[in-house]
Amino acid sequence: MAAGSGGSAMLDLKAGPMLEHDFEPLFKLAHMLKDVRHCLAAAERLGARMVLGETAERAYSRADRKGLGERDFAAVVEVVEER
Repeated sequence: MAAGSGGSAMLDLKAGPMLEHDFEPLFKLAHMLKDVRHCLAAAERLGARMVLGETAERAYSRADRKGLGERDFAAVVEVVEER
């Protein structure tokens, strides 16, 4: 992915910790969840729907309920791997 159009600074930053399950917080999952919810609320006020944002909110919510809110937002991989 890194060599193609999927390459990004975020991929460089988070791929390793996600693969290694190293969730030392750089940006807490609880903060990401808050931000995603703010984004969805703004979209709703504008009459827009953000399907991927809604999917992200569900995944981050599940991770938060699992007690991962204080870990790095990369910990969402714990929920993704359950599927």
